[in-house]
Amino acid sequence: DAALSNKPHTTLFVEFLYNYDAERTVAPFVLLKKLRQERPDIFERCEVQFRGIREKSHSEKLHNRYVLTDIGGLFFGVGLDEEDENHLDDVSLLNRDLYQLRWKQYVTGEAFQTVDVVSSAH
Repeated sequence: DAALSNKPHTTLFVEFLYNYDAERTVAPFVLLKKLRQERPDIFERCEVQFRGIREKSHSEKLHNRYVLTDIGGLFFGVGLDEEDENHLDDVSLLNRDLYQLRWKQYVTGEAFQTVDVVSSAH
């Protein structure tokens, strides 16, 4: 909520990138539909996009989880799944060099190929 109430733009853009395999993972449009059902209020203030990606040949491996914004980023080694309350994870602030590298890899698409994408704006 703080990101939405203190944002400089009228609409906040939120993009979810995930490892996508058409035979084993959920399609982006299904995720968008589920989010609309469970949290319709988000779409009043945000444009949401789900982008299924896969590793490019001889490139970075899709494994760790990141939260990247235009001003910095966080790293999660495992993630924030709610499967087992006994599993913990550490969250770390990315230093400038690592942030810039991950931004190039994930946001500009240097390391990963977009396979499928859906946006609430369409």
